[in-house]
Amino acid sequence: MALATFLLTSCGRAQGSYYLAGELLNSPSLGATLPNNVDSAALGAIINYVDALNIALHTGNVLPIRLSAMAGCGCLKIADHFEDIYQSANLVGGSYKITSIEATYNTASEIRLKVRVFMSDTHHVDRKSHKSELWAASNIDTTFILKPVNGQWWLVQTV
Repeated sequence: MALATFLLTSCGRAQGSYYLAGELLNSPSLGATLPNNVDSAALGAIINYVDALNIALHTGNVLPIRLSAMAGCGCLKIADHFEDIYQSANLVGGSYKITSIEATYNTASEIRLKVRVFMSDTHHVDRKSHKSELWAASNIDTTFILKPVNGQWWLVQTV
């Protein structure tokens, strides 16, 4: 049994897509107190999404973003923006970090989480001209709607 648990845990970590209960606080994307009345799997879905934003910000790889939410979620639009940027430029520095998270609706069939994500200063560097433009730090406030799909919480919509 211990071997099976180890293998499943390793697979989840290798994919970077699932946090196990109790590991949520170890994410570099989290700088907030988590609400204690919300299913940890739903909180993990939000943290995974912000982790995916950081991967895309630093590498241009948007697959983790696209895998972090259900098709049609407004939160996936940012993946298109990263793809456009990385066609001709790089993003240097910067990071996304959750600075507050609170449940505004919490039932077995739907959870709504009001989340503030801080994006630190980021430099947009054009690869041809080598010109750098500073994108100033900002706070991004979003309400994420999560629903259970096949026993897992998924981001399905943003408000």
